[in-house]
Amino acid sequence: MMNNTESESTSSDAPSSSSITILTSKSNDEAISKEQHFSKTIRDQFFTNISKNEKNWSATCLTCNEIVFDNVSVTSNVNRHRSSPPSKQSYPADHRRQRPLHDAIVQELIIELGLPLSLVERPEFIKFMSIVDPKFKITSRRTLTRSTIPLLYNKMHDLLKEFCSRAEYISLTLDIWTDRRTRSFFSITGHAIIDTEFKIYVLCFLPLQGSHTSEKLFEYYDLLINGFQIKNKLCRIVTDNASNNIKAFENLIIPGFESYFSDDDNDNDTNADLSENHDSGSDMSGDDYYDSPATSNSMSMQDTLNIIKDSFDNLSSKSELRIPCFAHTLQLVIKDDLEEAICIKQAIYKVSKIAKLAHSSTTFADKLETIGGSIPKPNKTRWNSQLHAVQKILEIQSTQLNSILTELKKRIYV
Repeated sequence: MMNNTESESTSSDAPSSSSITILTSKSNDEAISKEQHFSKTIRDQFFTNISKNEKNWSATCLTCNEIVFDNVSVTSNVNRHRSSPPSKQSYPADHRRQRPLHDAIVQELIIELGLPLSLVERPEFIKFMSIVDPKFKITSRRTLTRSTIPLLYNKMHDLLKEFCSRAEYISLTLDIWTDRRTRSFFSITGHAIIDTEFKIYVLCFLPLQGSHTSEKLFEYYDLLINGFQIKNKLCRIVTDNASNNIKAFENLIIPGFESYFSDDDNDNDTNADLSENHDSGSDMSGDDYYDSPATSNSMSMQDTLNIIKDSFDNLSSKSELRIPCFAHTLQLVIKDDLEEAICIKQAIYKVSKIAKLAHSSTTFADKLETIGGSIPKPNKTRWNSQLHAVQKILEIQSTQLNSILTELKKRIYV
């Protein structure tokens, strides 16, 4: 029995051994054919537009439309691409969707709204953009600082140069601005007519360190007009009436008028005037001359109007470049006039106290809000902001306002 059993066992094992032999003896071509068939199945299921050449092949992903490249008989890139969820894939830099979103973030959010560059690194913003478009790749703050912003600056600077070169004549407006952190900035705005259209552009906006001396203001101004090559195109320079602005530009003369202001010409004119007065035979002494009615300090209204008219008539031929800002001059006139108007001083004093209370007492501000009232914060350099405060206070019912002031025990009544 042992022999029969062994014989049966041997006979039963024989086919297995034969089968293994047959399997291992398959040709390499047949194994490669099966592998290629398996790979082809993957490609057909997840990819389209399959194209081959001698060394590699390419196909378009049916999920994300991205083109994948791989070597012939190899599917590593295919498998790697399939293992990455579409949400983790990003647009290339030149994609028609990536570029508009990137430009919108920089131009609309950072530049127009003034949001900080760190916005692109905030988790909330990253999450928001992943909802807007999961494939959008957010630009880093480093890239914005070192590449994107400098490129935009250079592009805008070139456009400003083109504006200055096309303009035949240019007028400038100069001003100094201080932010809430008391940082000062110096700005120059260019005004010109190009192709019958009035154009206004900010030519510079620079931080101003240290004291705002006339020498420093003129240095900034000189760098700008030389950089844009507009020295011979200037018509007027408009500034406010601050002493540093007046001193910085008091000796600026329109090109061509230099000889008009030479000392020799002035001396000759003075001598000629003295000779004419001497030859006229007038026996009026110096004291009599200054006391005469013709030179009295009192001036008729008609004389005043004539002086104003002459000032405007001669503005076009005025040889000095700098002229004062009309709005600032008007503001100074209003300030002086209000100081002299005793009849309204008490009323303005009450308005200022109420406006100050609205911005120093949260209780008063809350009670104003309950009756639908609000008072804007006046600015001492903007008289119209004070006017708006007066208008807003007048819009509030006097009985309601007095009731609130009485409740808060404030002795201000309107």
